[in-house]
Amino acid sequence: MDNVEYTYDPVESPLTAGTDVYGASASSVPEGSGNEAENYFVGVREGETEVEDERRRGKRRSSGEVSNVTPPIPVRSTARRSFANALPTPAPRGGLLPAHLGFRRFGLYLTRSRCEDGLVLCAVSLGAWALAYKWEERAIAGEICLLMGFSVFYKVQRARRSLPSLGPITSSPGLSSHLQPNGYARDRSPRVASLVLHEHGTITPTSGKRSPTLPTLPEEEPSSSNRGCVWGTDERQYRECLDDGVLFALLLAPLIASGLLHDAMQRLSSATLRPRAWRIEDPLVLSTTPIRNLGGIVPENTETVRALSALAISRRNLVQLFTLCSFVLLVQLTRSLILGNRLSMTAPPPSSTGMERELSDSAKSGRGLGAYWLKRGEWRRTRSVVLFAFIVTAGCIVVKIATAYIGRGVWSDMSPSDIIIATLFYQFSLYVCIRLARRGFTLGELAIVCNAATALTMETVNLTRMKIALIRTPYIKTYRLPTPLLTFQLALIPGSLLTGFLLSPLLYLSRHLAQRPAHRLRFPDEKAKHRRLLAIGFYAGSLIICGGLVGTWTRWCLNWRDPVLWVIWWMMDGNRWWTRPALIGYWAALAMISVAGWSRQLNRARRHRRYVVPDTKESGAIPPGNEAGRLSGVATQMMDAADQRLPTLSVNSRRKFFHALAVVMFVPGIAIDPAFTHLAFSVAFAAFNFAEFVRYFALWPFGVSVHLFLNEFLDAKDSGTAILSHFYLLAGCASPLWLEGSEVLTFFGVLVLGVGDALASIVGKRCGRVRWSSSSGKTVEGSIAFLGSVLVSTMFLWAFGAVKSFNPVPYVVATTLTALLEAVSAQNDNLILPMYGWAVGTLLG
Repeated sequence: MDNVEYTYDPVESPLTAGTDVYGASASSVPEGSGNEAENYFVGVREGETEVEDERRRGKRRSSGEVSNVTPPIPVRSTARRSFANALPTPAPRGGLLPAHLGFRRFGLYLTRSRCEDGLVLCAVSLGAWALAYKWEERAIAGEICLLMGFSVFYKVQRARRSLPSLGPITSSPGLSSHLQPNGYARDRSPRVASLVLHEHGTITPTSGKRSPTLPTLPEEEPSSSNRGCVWGTDERQYRECLDDGVLFALLLAPLIASGLLHDAMQRLSSATLRPRAWRIEDPLVLSTTPIRNLGGIVPENTETVRALSALAISRRNLVQLFTLCSFVLLVQLTRSLILGNRLSMTAPPPSSTGMERELSDSAKSGRGLGAYWLKRGEWRRTRSVVLFAFIVTAGCIVVKIATAYIGRGVWSDMSPSDIIIATLFYQFSLYVCIRLARRGFTLGELAIVCNAATALTMETVNLTRMKIALIRTPYIKTYRLPTPLLTFQLALIPGSLLTGFLLSPLLYLSRHLAQRPAHRLRFPDEKAKHRRLLAIGFYAGSLIICGGLVGTWTRWCLNWRDPVLWVIWWMMDGNRWWTRPALIGYWAALAMISVAGWSRQLNRARRHRRYVVPDTKESGAIPPGNEAGRLSGVATQMMDAADQRLPTLSVNSRRKFFHALAVVMFVPGIAIDPAFTHLAFSVAFAAFNFAEFVRYFALWPFGVSVHLFLNEFLDAKDSGTAILSHFYLLAGCASPLWLEGSEVLTFFGVLVLGVGDALASIVGKRCGRVRWSSSSGKTVEGSIAFLGSVLVSTMFLWAFGAVKSFNPVPYVVATTLTALLEAVSAQNDNLILPMYGWAVGTLLG
C-alpha cells in the first residue's frame, strides 16, 4: 500500500450524480501509506432506501447467503452509471392527494405542494392577525401581508410560465427536477415501483404487485422553469427535491419573527423577564431605553420593564429585517425568472428526440440559466453578482425613502446603515453558501440558513455598537436578552465562521492540494509535508483568532471579565454545585460511547474482513511459547467471525439512532438547567463548524476519519458537497431553546425530531397503508404516530414536573399542524418542523 497513490476522482452514485463525491471536499485523500490509505473506501449503498434494502436482503436470504456486506470500492475507480441506471425509482403511485374540492370542471384540487403552501400561508396570516389586532402593530402586519401577496403572485406567475405535465412523463430538460428517488422522502410503503426507459424517451412505471396508471392531475410541474434561482446561480447548484420551497424561503423567517415579537409583548404585559429555572445573570439595560406602550398603557419604569421594552422594540426591528431579506430574495428570484424566460424564448428548440441528445443539445443551444452562466465565465459571473447586489441594496434604500415620503413607510425602524449591512451580507451569504455547499440546499433551506446567519450578524453588530459611545443606540438592539449567554453564542457561532473566512486561503490550498494528483504537482514528493504544514497553519491560526480577536471581543462585551474564568465559575452556579459538571460528564459519556460503538459498527460494515489462521505468514507468525500472542490472535479471529454474522443497520436506522440519542441527551439538560444547555448547544454548533472545516478541506490528520464516519449516515438529502444533516438536527433541537420562548415549547424541537419523526418513520414503514401522496410516500399512519408520540411525551414531561401547567388546546393545534407539514413538505424536516411548530404554538398562546 505504500506505493499506491490516491486522488479525488469523482464517482457518481445515487447521492452524488453530477457532483463530486466525498462532498467534493477532498477530505478523504489518504496521504502516503498505512491505515489511513487502507481505510479510504466508501460503500456503494449509501443512498439505498429502506424498501430497496429489504428487497435486497430478502433475495440474499432466499439464495442462502449470510453476509450482506458490500465489497469495498477504491476511490480510484472511474466507473460511471449509465443514463438509464441513473434514473430514480419512484414511490408507488396513488394516495389521498391530489383530491378534488368538488368543482371538477374548474380544476379545483388539492396537491401535496398546495397543502404545504396552505399551511405556511395560514401560519403567516395568524402572525399578521395577532400583531395587528392584539398588539396594534398594524404597520408591521401590513408589511407581512404585502410580502405574502408578492410571494403568492410570484409563485403563480412562475407556475403559469412553466409547462404542465399531462399523461406520460416525457423527456425534457427538467426531468431530473421532477423524478425523485425514494430516498428523498421517508419510505413507509412495502411496495416498490421502477422506471422503464424506452428508446423513444418515454418513461412508464412498472411494479411487481400492481401497475397503477399515472394520475390525470399531476402533483408537480416537471419543467425546470418552475425552480427559483438566486442571481448568479443555476438549478444544478441546488439539491434535487419535489419543490424548491419558495414560500418557506420568503415567509418562514417573518413567521418566526412574528412569534418572537408576540412572545416579547406577552412577557412585557406580565413583566416576566425569563422562564423559570433559568439561572443566569440579568441582562444589560441602558438607562435611555424607551418604555414600550401596550395599547396606550405605559408600564412602570423598572429595570425589568426597560429590558423587556428593549427586547420588544428589537424584535419589531427583526420582523422588518426578515421582510427586507425576503424582499431582496424576491427581487433576485424575479430577475432570474425573467432572464430564464427570455433565454428559453429566444433559443431554438433541440431537434433530437433521444433523451440524452436532447439534454446535450439543450445545453449547447443555451437554454436555461445553467448554460447562460457557463458561457459568461467565472469572472463575469462574480462581477455581475457583486454589481447586482449593490443595485438591489440601493433599490432598498430608495424604496424606504419613497414609502416614507408618501406616509406609508416600510422598514421604518431600520437605519440606512442597517439596510446596507443586512442586504449586502444576506446576498453574500446566499451566493457563498450555494457555491460552496453545491447541491446541499433547496431554495427554502438556503434562505432559512442565510436569514439566521444575517440575524446573528446583525446582533453582533448591534452588541458591538452598544459598547461604542459615538454610535450607540438608545437601547440594546438584540433579538434575545443581552445576557452573557448571547455574548458567548455570538462569539462561538459567528466567531467560528469568521475563523474559516479569515483562514480561507489555507483551507483552499489544503483542498486543492488534496484533490490534485501527485504527478501533477511541482514537488510531488513534498505533498504530504505541505498538507501537514497547511493543517498546522490552520490550527495555529484558529487558536490565534479565537484567543485573540474573538476572545478580546468577548472580554470587552463582558466588561473585561475573563471569559474562561467566567465559564469556570458559572459551572458551579447550578441548582447544586455538582449539577452542571454532572451534565458535562453525562453528555461526554454518551458521546464517547456512541462514537466508539458506531465506529466499530461502521468499520466492519464498510469492508469485508479477511479471516486467516494465526501463525501463518500472512497474518504474522507467532513465536513459539508466545501464548499471549496466540490467544490474542484467536480472540481477534472469534470477534471477526462474530462481526460477520451480526446484522448491519440501514441508513435510515443509523440516522434515527441519533434522533433517539438527542432525546436521551438533551431532555434532561433542558429540564434541569436550560441556561447551561443553551450554552452547550452553542459550543456543540461551533465544534460542528470546525469539524466540517476539517472534513471539507481535507485537513490532516482528521479529515479522512471525520468524513468516513459521517459518510455512513448520508441519505438523499445530503447529496451536496457539504454534509448538513447533523447541523440541521442540532439546530432543530436547539432553536426553541435559543429563541427563549415558553417553557413547554423549549422541548418542542427535541420531541418533534427525536420522538415524533423517528416513530413516524418506524410506524409508517411497518404499518403504513394509506399514503398522503404518491410523490412523497408518507402515510397517514406515520403522521398519526408522529402526533400521538409528541403529545404523549409532553404529558410525561408534565407528569414528572419537567414543565409546568400549560394550555393544551393551542399546543395540540400547533403539534397537529406540524404533523401535517411533516406529511406534505419536501424540505428537510430537521430544519423546518421545530421552527414552524414553535412559531405557531407561540402565536396561539
